[in-house]
Amino acid sequence: MDLKVNIPERVEQIIGIFKEAHFEIYIVGGAVRDLMLGKLIYDWDFTTNATPETMLKLFSDAYYTNEYGMVGVPSESGRPYEITTYRTEHGYSDSRRPDKIEWGKSLEEDLQRRDFTINAMALQLAAAEQKTENREQRTDSNTKSRSLSTDNRSTPFSLIDPFHGQKDLERKLIRAVGDPNERFAEDALRMMRAVRIAAELDFTVEENTLSAIKSNSKSIQNISKERVRDELLKMRKELENISNDKQYRIGQQFDFGTADAYKKAAALFHEMQFIDRLLHEIDDLELEMVAW
Repeated sequence: MDLKVNIPERVEQIIGIFKEAHFEIYIVGGAVRDLMLGKLIYDWDFTTNATPETMLKLFSDAYYTNEYGMVGVPSESGRPYEITTYRTEHGYSDSRRPDKIEWGKSLEEDLQRRDFTINAMALQLAAAEQKTENREQRTDSNTKSRSLSTDNRSTPFSLIDPFHGQKDLERKLIRAVGDPNERFAEDALRMMRAVRIAAELDFTVEENTLSAIKSNSKSIQNISKERVRDELLKMRKELENISNDKQYRIGQQFDFGTADAYKKAAALFHEMQFIDRLLHEIDDLELEMVAW
């Protein structure tokens, strides 16, 4: 399947820099999901086997200010390109952040820690011919060749999809990677993220994932009020953008206005037993909320 998208020249330059330095690098996260959906891409995220210290040597203007292996590379748009070292995470005693982080050894390890199957896909620039010990594993039935073309040329990528995120995109499902109870115990905010993505894309939360959210909804109280506020504001911004993004609406052959999207989000919040808990969390933030 061919997808016409605008791959920024800087994205290809970043991939090329890692290739020349003999490191693996993949486009990951929401960018892959949105490419598959034919949406405009605003945030480009990458994962690599290079350590943060190594990446700082590759990019003179890069910065590293966190403990999670994420290096930022400035862009002209003001949105940095975020490049994260493969990592594994252990222990989530506060349902907010890992107790221990270790650099991972493979892409599969890194994808396994992600929240939902539609966010656990990766794209490898086919021309990069990156060397990896796990190449045979990545060229199984879950790795497919695709052509993502710009306006002037065709750029081939390989899709790495060990958790069948593409099928869930086709089915319009939000499904947790692996055991949903484990994913939400790792970060309770993922439950709110499921609502946001489902409302934004008009998707359905998969049955086991929905059941786990209901069972774990009380853990949302472990999340700081600021993180809850930020997620709600992000939801409002993205849902409002839906009615303005004509390419997205036409390309996906469905159109739901902002009001309908908000109704869907509100219905999910009620179904997941979030309303009372969220109101308790944001009560003293003086957050101006829409009337759902």
